[in-house]
Parts: sequence; C-alpha cells; structure tokens
Amino acid sequence: MNQRETIFLKPLLAVTLVCAIVASVLEYWPQTSSLEWKSFDEAQRVARALNKPVFLDVYANWCGPCRMMDRTVFTDDSVRRIMNEKYVLAKINIDDPAWRERATSNLRVNALPTYLIFSPKGKEWSRKVGVDFGNPVVSGFKAWIADSSYNLLRKWQRYHEAMVVVRSHRWSLMVVVVPESTDLEPASLAFESDSLWKFLEGKITPTLVTDSPADSALYRSLPLLPGRMPQVLILDRNERLLGRFYIDEQMRSNEIMLVDALRQYLPKEEPLPALGELDHSPR
Repeated sequence: MNQRETIFLKPLLAVTLVCAIVASVLEYWPQTSSLEWKSFDEAQRVARALNKPVFLDVYANWCGPCRMMDRTVFTDDSVRRIMNEKYVLAKINIDDPAWRERATSNLRVNALPTYLIFSPKGKEWSRKVGVDFGNPVVSGFKAWIADSSYNLLRKWQRYHEAMVVVRSHRWSLMVVVVPESTDLEPASLAFESDSLWKFLEGKITPTLVTDSPADSALYRSLPLLPGRMPQVLILDRNERLLGRFYIDEQMRSNEIMLVDALRQYLPKEEPLPALGELDHSPR
C-alpha cells in the first residue's frame, strides 16, 4: 500500500469508527418520542375526532421560562409519553399577530408560559401559569398532566352531601356511575354543555360514584344496570330509583339525546292555571 492510499484510508477508517460508536450508543440509549405539536385550531378538530383533550402551550421566543420548560421538561421521556398518549398537543406563539389578540382576550393569557387543558369539545378544564410546579419541576408537571381532578365530574358534591341538597329542595339526584374510575373524560363529555345545566337547574343535583376504594361500598349498593359502561341513575329524595340509562358513545356527543333521557325522570312542573281558573275571591 502506497502513501497516497494510506492517507485516503485514514479518514475513511475514522468515519467508520465514529459511525460504529454512534450506532452502539443509540442501540442502548433510551429513544425519546417527539412531541407532535399542532396549531390550536387543528388540535381542536383532531381532539373532537379522537375524543381526547387538548394540551395548549402559550409561549414566546423571548420567554426564558418557556425555553427552560422546552429544555428540561418537554424532553423528559415519561412526560412525553403521557402527553402523546393522553392529549392532542398545540402551541401558540403569543407574538404571532394572528394569535395575539385571541390569546390575550379569548384565552385570557396575561403571563408566560401559560398551559391550558381543554376538553374534546373545547371547554377549559385546567390551566397553569408560569413554571411553579414544585421541586423538581419535571415531577410536578408530570403529576399535573396525569391528574384528572380538574375533570367536571370530580367537582361535583359527594353522594351524601348531594342527597342533603336533594332533600332540602325536593329535587332528584342524578348519580353518574363510572366503573373505570381512572377514565372519566369520556363520560364527562356528555355533561359539559351550559344549556344542559340551564335545563336541569332547580330540578336535579349531580354526583359521581366510581368503583374506587373510597366508593366501593356505595358502588355495590346501587341498583346498577349490567355491564361496565358508564350509566346514570335518577333517585328521588328517599333514594328510590326513578330511572336509569347507559351513557353510550352517541349520547356523549348528542346533548338532545341526554336531555330526552333525563326529562322523563325529572320532577314534573305544575302547569300554570288558566286566567279563568284563578281564585278571585276576597281574602
């Protein structure tokens, strides 16, 4: 082998050696799946189709805490796994003229970073402003995105507290039963409409019962329909069953079906008397 061939082979061998080292490292290095960010409008369309909540990151390129979250939190494998599995992800750059007004007015963003969680129907469930997730930040942020306490059903009164309200107002009790206590989002979608609660106002008090250890005795005592599908029980103030029905996939997306199902079990309103039927006798 002449000197010219030796000079040519040295860099080739070096490149080959580097490639081998990189391949060896990648084989044992944990692979991190990337976060698939979308525009907010696109994320909302996808969320409705997939029946998943939206996680929205409102940021700016000049925002130091935003960059810190990108470097230290959104690169964590366990965080990325939860975010990709549980949410449709969206980002808004508040310096984008097309989004500035909408972010500050409609979304009420006044500090950065702001993180928001929306239901698949677009109702805000939860928000965090800044990076105050505790220490370490990664653990606190992961606990927040994995938590479902922001869910609408979790905010309802407990069964016995709700029954006190029912008895004092002579209303009915709506018991939403979710056997899979860790997956409340699908069932909660049926109850997010403001117009639904306007219809139920003064007629019903809601409560949630799951098969969690805290509710297990109550869960077993209820007159449930067979199967593991979420369902609704309507009870009177004496805890007698007035009616029950499943919350199926069609009902979760059709408010009218839910209203029709509830209407037949709600207290009947007394009709107003006709003018001729009023008692005009002197008091």
